[in-house]
Amino acid sequence: MLLEARIHKFCFGQSTKARFKMRNIAIFGSGRVGATLATGLAAAGHSLKLGVRNPETARGKWTGPNAMFASLAEASRDASVVINATPGASSVECLSVLRAELKGKVLIDVANATVRGPDGIPSALLYPNSSLAEVLQAALP
Repeated sequence: MLLEARIHKFCFGQSTKARFKMRNIAIFGSGRVGATLATGLAAAGHSLKLGVRNPETARGKWTGPNAMFASLAEASRDASVVINATPGASSVECLSVLRAELKGKVLIDVANATVRGPDGIPSALLYPNSSLAEVLQAALP
């Protein structure tokens, strides 16, 4: 048993894996970041639902672990944790309409809000004097 798991078991009476196995997690986005997160979280035993714009299309293209696909709103309903892996430039718009569904949830934002240059590579920050996390916090108090 890993030292971290032993410490957790000593402090809380159960192993880390047992404590987190029953988490329902919604991941917004099924691109490279969402797929990578889904793979690791599924391997750890979490129940996943991927929130996407078009569930049928995403399901047909999916090569990741076994996961359910739903709209963003539906994916967030049963989740205790929501991970935002949508493109950073559209994250505020996507998540702002989900204010009610996200209320009381843990929201983890892993998006990068960047402006793409002509070559498609990020060239600047979308919020140079702030961060996407600050803008999301203001939009979703």
